[in-house]
Amino acid sequence: MTALRPPTRAVRDDAAEMWVCGPVPGSLTAAVDPGLLEAPDESPLIAALFPRSHERIPGEVLDEEASDGIRDSGLPTGAGCALPTGSART
Repeated sequence: MTALRPPTRAVRDDAAEMWVCGPVPGSLTAAVDPGLLEAPDESPLIAALFPRSHERIPGEVLDEEASDGIRDSGLPTGAGCALPTGSART
């Protein structure tokens, strides 16, 4: 995430006449606890809520693969398939 949106940027400090690190608006500058559904079983947040032997049910955990939203390359059909690779689509 920090490669896409770094937490700091160079900011000109006129009083010191030098460049210093300043926060980027909207970026995370400190660690944030995960949501309860996103937290792994080893997280202290989960350990405080459930006994050690508890196995979370689907309503208590977000369990989906990141690749579920990726479309199979064999699926495109129609006019889009007839276009040459790299052509501009309007």
